[in-house]
Amino acid sequence: MTTDKKEKIITQPPINQKTLKPLSMFISHCSNYGVRINSERLEKLHKDGLLFPCLKIYRGITISKKILATFNGVEDWRFVDQEDLKKFKPTRIDPKKYYSSGGFNISGDDWLKYYQDNKMIEMPASKPFKPWIGMTVDNFTTDIKSINKSYDFFYDKHQLFALKIIIKYINLWDLLNEEEKKKYRDNILKYALPQNLDNMLRYNH
Repeated sequence: MTTDKKEKIITQPPINQKTLKPLSMFISHCSNYGVRINSERLEKLHKDGLLFPCLKIYRGITISKKILATFNGVEDWRFVDQEDLKKFKPTRIDPKKYYSSGGFNISGDDWLKYYQDNKMIEMPASKPFKPWIGMTVDNFTTDIKSINKSYDFFYDKHQLFALKIIIKYINLWDLLNEEEKKKYRDNILKYALPQNLDNMLRYNH
């Protein structure tokens, strides 16, 4: 199924880093406003070209070491950031490096700049759809390849309004053939979504 640029822009609002939410937080945000959605349904809407995540941001990698040291009076093996080794005064150090997915610091007025500067951002609406695999991986792995491309999707909180409209119009989606889906989708994106979204944003901004 093809999706032209004009249609994609309708379902993906302009990026405002103050209103971006990672996938899990967006799902919770929707739930708080009475819209029950999960990652599987959002992935399907992405695949069908009806609702795109605003951004795909790669998590990056943190490197840890496993050390034997005293914690709260008890000697124990724990993982610590390799930059903090001296602080814990370990008695033994595992020679292997352990890798974990980096976290996101979404506070501040310009938190996206770090990810932009390090080329860690993609625009899902401008890329062919790929299944949502590799978003999370096991932490503290010695296999850097398994964690190198871990990521999360970010949605704008106002996409909740678009989601409400889309869900309203796709109750019969799975019963349609491909030609019918294309016509139905075109009607949602070109007519129903812009008109209803404009009204909703006007009263909920």
